[in-house]
Amino acid sequence: MNKVFNTKQDCVFSILNSEKHNIAEISRATGISRSQLTKWKSGADVLVRMDSVYKLVQHLGLDVEFKSDQIIINNAEDKTNQFNKGGKMEQKILYEHIELLRDKVAQKTEEIGHLKELVNKKQVESNHWEVLDYDFICNLTLYRDGYKFGRVINKVTDLELQAKKLGYSVEKMKFFWDVGVKHTKLESHPIDTIIDTETHNQIQKNISTMPLIFDAMKSVVGNHYIPQPIIYKHKNGTTVGAISYNKIEWMSLKVIAKVKFLTE
Repeated sequence: MNKVFNTKQDCVFSILNSEKHNIAEISRATGISRSQLTKWKSGADVLVRMDSVYKLVQHLGLDVEFKSDQIIINNAEDKTNQFNKGGKMEQKILYEHIELLRDKVAQKTEEIGHLKELVNKKQVESNHWEVLDYDFICNLTLYRDGYKFGRVINKVTDLELQAKKLGYSVEKMKFFWDVGVKHTKLESHPIDTIIDTETHNQIQKNISTMPLIFDAMKSVVGNHYIPQPIIYKHKNGTTVGAISYNKIEWMSLKVIAKVKFLTE
C-alpha cells in the first residue's frame, strides 16, 4: 500500500514510527544525529532537509518517489541497508538536488538583498562624508598585533591653520603629529598631550574594544563612518572643541579623519 506525504516532517515521522527502528543504528549509518531523529519521531515541528530524508529512506531500503510537492512510499516493507538502483534511485537523486538548489537559491537571494541594503546605506554615508566641511585631514594606518593595536600617522594637512587655532608653532604641531613614525601603543602618541583628559579617556575606552569591533566588522561591505568629538588644549590653557568624522576601512585598517574646529 502506497503512502503519500505532503511534507518531509510527516514522512520521517511515519517512517520512524511504523517499525521499531534502532535510532542509534540509523544515526551511525546516516550521520543524522540521535537528537534530530528523536525529534522527528516525536513529531516536533523542526526543520527536515531533503538530503536527510534521502539518507533515511536509502538506509532503510524503502521504495520512495520524490515529486515536487509530495513524497510517496510505494510500500512500507523495511529492507534495512538494501539500496534501490536504476531509474527510481536516479529520480531520488534528481529531486534531492532540485530541493537543495532551491534552498541555496533562496539563501543567496536573501543574502543579495541584504548586501544591496548595505551598499545603499554605505553609499548614502559616503556621499555625506564627501561633502563634509573640515579644517584639516588626518590620514593614518592602524596595525594589529594580536589584541593590541598601534598606529602610524601617514599625513596631516593644514598645519598652519592648526597652529593658529591652538596657539602652537607649526614645528610644534609637526612634533605632536609625529608623521611617519610607528607607535606600538595606540593609547600613547605625542598628539595625546594636547587632548584634554575627558576626550582622552573616551578615546581609550573606544580603543579597548577595538579588537572585538575589528573582528566583528572586518567582513563588513565598504567603509564605516564614526564621528568623534575632540577637545584640544590650547597653548594658553583654554580648550578648543572639534569634531572628527572618521572613515574606516576595516579590511585595510586605514582611517581618514576630517576634523572641524567648533570655534572661530
